[in-house]
Amino acid sequence: MPLSAAEIARHPAALRCIQEQARALIHIYETSPRLAAVFATQQRWLLGHAGLALHFRRDPSDRRTEMTMARFIEVVRRNSVASRNTA
Repeated sequence: MPLSAAEIARHPAALRCIQEQARALIHIYETSPRLAAVFATQQRWLLGHAGLALHFRRDPSDRRTEMTMARFIEVVRRNSVASRNTA
């Protein structure tokens, strides 16, 4: 069962996890700036997270929930992250 935003914020490991993720992103940038470029702007960051959300929310036993370009573009457009051409 997913945690709510409030539950995540109250979790005793939340700050440590955020710090670890920040260190990991900095390390990726230092070792491979091109790889880190996917998160270089707010729009790219949002596009990256939209893709991650689609990936992790899928049902592995149901091929109909796999991430496809059509689903990705639909999520990006529905949430006004970018135009179809940018996505």
